[in-house]
Amino acid sequence: MKKLKKLICSMLSALLIMNLSTTVLADGDSLSRIAEYTIQVNEDVDITGSLTTTFTNLDTFIDTVRENYPKIADYDIARFLMQYTQQDCEGLPEDVVLSILEYDNITVSTSYVRIDADGNSYALNDNCLPIDDYTSNDGYIKFTTTYSNTKTVGKQKYYNVFGSATWLKYPAMRLRDCFVVGTNGTFDDSVSEKGNVIQSFKCIRCGAITYKTRTVTKSKRVDNDLNLKYDSGVPELHFDALSTQKCSSCDGFTEDYSFTLFISYGVIASEAKNIQASYGHQTVGFKNDISVSISGDGTASLSASVGTKIETYTARPVTMKY
Repeated sequence: MKKLKKLICSMLSALLIMNLSTTVLADGDSLSRIAEYTIQVNEDVDITGSLTTTFTNLDTFIDTVRENYPKIADYDIARFLMQYTQQDCEGLPEDVVLSILEYDNITVSTSYVRIDADGNSYALNDNCLPIDDYTSNDGYIKFTTTYSNTKTVGKQKYYNVFGSATWLKYPAMRLRDCFVVGTNGTFDDSVSEKGNVIQSFKCIRCGAITYKTRTVTKSKRVDNDLNLKYDSGVPELHFDALSTQKCSSCDGFTEDYSFTLFISYGVIASEAKNIQASYGHQTVGFKNDISVSISGDGTASLSASVGTKIETYTARPVTMKY
């Protein structure tokens, strides 16, 4: 039945595409029009209160583009899909961006989390506060929590989960940080997990952008200061938040331009389970690792040793549909 549905969608899409402009597909308007005819979009509020958007028939979109415009590079298709499905891709390694082409469905939820001067944390579905109006030194972060159902075997569903965190206002203190996507599902060690920390700096002198990217995988768990650990039973990123980087063009001084993290791994579930992104930022003490534990509902608890203080930013939980 699924193959028949896909065939029918492809045939209808091909007929519709015949009416589209034959302009080179790098034209974003052409891509958007193809997506409009092939990708189904459904918004929902799940039982945790998180606003989610589910995109299905991604494979039909990809096949239609490839069949009608074979000269378009897979990377260009993938970048469009990342943006179309509300995910940040700027600075991500090419293989991470290309991975979206492996999925026919993706569910995305975005949370904006800030901590005020009194230490109170706020998680919002909408970025209702203009970033330029947020003056607290305690930071402001955007989480994107994503999952894809890859297969079903009996009563067990297999998911790939993804989490990204983007600092919108980064705190001045730079010590040791940690990023994790907690779950109360079962960690699937057959999936190759991966993590990235991508910082960019703008040169004060010439304006050039310099990227500093660290990548860890299941087979390579350390990249400079970035470490991939499993103390909580799921992958965790532990790293130093760099405060400066010389310009790659003129060797001049730079300032922060962007700061994004990304992690992905596999989950198995025989019923509805949660995923929830959390970020720990050390503010006091010598550089020290942050301890992670996962509660029964999938929430990650972050803590540090005596004499060390951390701020915890936690996204809204997202329930993986079963």
